[in-house]
Amino acid sequence: MELDVVMRGRKPPGRKPVLVVKDLWVKNDLGVMDVKGISFEVYPGEIFGIAGVEGNGQDSLVEAITGLRRVERGKVIVNGVDVTNKSPIEFYRLGLSHIPGDRERYGLVLEFPVMENTVVGRQWEREFLSGWRLNWSKVKELALKIIEKFKVEPRSIYIPVKSLSGGNRQRLLVGRELSKKPNLIIAVHPTRGLDIASTMYIRELLAKMRDEGKAILLVSADLDEILQLSDRIAVIYEGKFLGVGRVDEFTREEIGLMMGGIKVRK
Repeated sequence: MELDVVMRGRKPPGRKPVLVVKDLWVKNDLGVMDVKGISFEVYPGEIFGIAGVEGNGQDSLVEAITGLRRVERGKVIVNGVDVTNKSPIEFYRLGLSHIPGDRERYGLVLEFPVMENTVVGRQWEREFLSGWRLNWSKVKELALKIIEKFKVEPRSIYIPVKSLSGGNRQRLLVGRELSKKPNLIIAVHPTRGLDIASTMYIRELLAKMRDEGKAILLVSADLDEILQLSDRIAVIYEGKFLGVGRVDEFTREEIGLMMGGIKVRK
């Protein structure tokens, strides 16, 4: 029998999902429905990968999950809390880290120094406040830790982010997001445009976070990246999932067919 969605994934036993997306419908900037009834869950200690050719609703899906785009219908639940159409601040307070696909638009302030960029999204946390103002000594301490641990070059916290290479900008962004000690990480095209060394470094970090029990939603147009990192995958086409299952239950050929909009028979 031909199925619209091939449900082959199995829920990890004895664990509650960190992220639940239920029957999500989302419009794009043109007012066209870009996400059409998508549902899935992401559990602790797994990477759930979404594969697909860019422009098939991935951006709208992630923006809706992270509070950057309005949900028309459906629900987004993080750590048991309904955060549908809540602000990004609410997501961060629930332990979400977001590595956006467009790091210049959503992730970094290029004109600001490295130090200021390391505290973006955390500026309301008590750790970094002195009264109603930022505690710059604490921010400096955080910035120095990030550039050291994540090997950001050059190792200066005072230079503007625009002076960094693409790979080092991404290391800075990943370092900032992972330093939040999140329980849910949403990583979108995390290695796009990076050199081999930076690519391998970031993939190893994501795998390590997964092994430490973090729930990770990985969205990438790089099929090799999806297959290398994911425990379960979904294939998205024109705003719908055409297949969901464990990564070892799909052949590369099946994934390629679904990425092109062709349903598979199982």
